[in-house]
Amino acid sequence: MNKLFLIISFFIITQSAYAETNINIGTSGFQFLNIGVGARPVSLGEAFCAVGNDINTIYYNPAGLGNLLRPELSLSYNKWFLDIGEGSIGYVQPIYKIGVFGLNILYLGMGDEIARDKDTGEQTGTFTSYDAAIVLSYGKILTNEICVGSNIKIFQEKMEEEKASGICMDLGYLYKLPITGLTAGMNLQNIGPGIKFISDWVKLPFNIKMGLSYCSKIFLISFDLNKPIDDYLRVNLGAEYTLRDIFKIRLGYNTNNSFNQGITAGMGIKAAEWMIDYAFVPYGNLSNTHRVSVSAKFGKEENKEIKKTGMAEEIKPVVSKPAEPKSEKLKQEPEIQKITQPERHEEVKKETIFENKSEQVKPLEQNVMEEGKPVETVKINVNKGSFCTGVENKQPVNVGTEFNSNVGKVYFWTIIQGTEIPTTIRHVWYYKEKEMSNIELSVKFPNQRTWSYKTIMPQWIGEWKVRVVDSEGNLLKEVSFIIK
Repeated sequence: MNKLFLIISFFIITQSAYAETNINIGTSGFQFLNIGVGARPVSLGEAFCAVGNDINTIYYNPAGLGNLLRPELSLSYNKWFLDIGEGSIGYVQPIYKIGVFGLNILYLGMGDEIARDKDTGEQTGTFTSYDAAIVLSYGKILTNEICVGSNIKIFQEKMEEEKASGICMDLGYLYKLPITGLTAGMNLQNIGPGIKFISDWVKLPFNIKMGLSYCSKIFLISFDLNKPIDDYLRVNLGAEYTLRDIFKIRLGYNTNNSFNQGITAGMGIKAAEWMIDYAFVPYGNLSNTHRVSVSAKFGKEENKEIKKTGMAEEIKPVVSKPAEPKSEKLKQEPEIQKITQPERHEEVKKETIFENKSEQVKPLEQNVMEEGKPVETVKINVNKGSFCTGVENKQPVNVGTEFNSNVGKVYFWTIIQGTEIPTTIRHVWYYKEKEMSNIELSVKFPNQRTWSYKTIMPQWIGEWKVRVVDSEGNLLKEVSFIIK
């Protein structure tokens, strides 16, 4: 009981530090819902609303889940004052064309406490108090710039023999600003009705969280504003520096912690697909707290959705398999489904423009067989293939073979010539020999320009290539570029 009272008092004191007169200070209950989760966000001063690039976004803005490309598992533990400890386990799973789902379990235990007779004061045994929550999450990208997400929180608080349970929700929003790397976010937290606990009606700790973050290859800067229902405006600041994509140093500031000027610090170490994070938060005479998180990414990246914006419709190829295998033939991948919505960081845009004139070129002949006899010949030639940062008036802009990591998008622009019947080609994007996107494009005319693009994350440094293949998987052209 004393430890739970300490937790409640702690939040009342920290929330009152910057208030002069506010009759609502500390009037909401279930304050464990406001405790920071995850070593990385905590070391950044809990300024994480607009960051949204790892599993910790569940608690700070579920809209950020839409940015996650691979399944991720996280374990976190927080050693608090006395015997108080907080642990959480979380998992996220992207599902193609549907979105990203998450599950997190949070437990705050007070350890064993002594039970005493209320009349005599004599010890009668021990008891345990705790707070627990199960969080069901969902996030999705709606457009190239907008993500949305939501949490459903099912929670319970126990004090001696008294229990109270409830349910609330979060609503999150992320917006990718026109400046590369700059993102804004908003999260409405703990939306729900009050809960009766023992003999009192307790309101939930509703909070409005807004944030802004800038992320480059090696720097992350984040800024949050919080307006709780029972406190004045709070400020959170965080900065992260990454060294060689392995070691991370973090520093933060949180006005909700008045015990040691709100300073937080931490670090992270990346090893292959594993990430180990540590956060140090001093609370003056109360004690220092230490948080450790271990997370891992695994599985294959989910194919991201494609936004169809071109003039040509997708056409089912009318050709069948060639009788003889071609040289340089790629392993044919399963046919992808037609998709109508984009996903950030993996979106692929395709547009097709037709020209009235054709040029005489020496094409690649693809014999099409029917019952062992050639009936048609599809002649395909990739006349040009260029990487650029945009396409204006049907022409590539800023053509090159090397681009900075903050380029945002890289386009691959091609001229396809020679086909005599409608067919399809594919732009297959590779990063360090790993397939990242596979885009099918329609080719209906003998002289046709078509292009696709790939959104490049700042950490994707190194060699990229695009292979142009025909409808049967034959390699037509391969071109490389570098992200530095």
